[in-house]
Amino acid sequence: MTRPSRYPVSSFGPELLEILVRGAKDRVSIPCPNHKTMQALQMRIQMLRGAMGREKHPQYELTTRARTSRTWNREAGKDVDCVLVIQPNDFQFSDILKSAGITPSAPMRDILDDTALPDTPSDPSIESTSPDKFDNPYNRFK
Repeated sequence: MTRPSRYPVSSFGPELLEILVRGAKDRVSIPCPNHKTMQALQMRIQMLRGAMGREKHPQYELTTRARTSRTWNREAGKDVDCVLVIQPNDFQFSDILKSAGITPSAPMRDILDDTALPDTPSDPSIESTSPDKFDNPYNRFK
């Protein structure tokens, strides 16, 4: 039996979804025991986001706000002080923009607003439905 090339959202743990949602709102740092584990965790998070996009998950738009990056102590070695960082895409510019007095001039719909996603289930990784069996991109090659 072969392994599926793409996993559905339901195959990921709810902790990974929580990491992405938190990372879309604020900086999250996750210490890792070594570089290989940190790299595997980052890849798994990216795989979840890809599955969410394919399945049109209700929180996909929110999780696209988060970006991941890996840091480690380059002088001491690849497996020293490994930290996976998940944060909003423009988080690194927030202090610069605030100090320059730049704020949005017109009220915009923000996906982080509680009213923006009123029908979002409490744990979408469990409650989301798998894609329609006819939505398989490989059907055209059969």
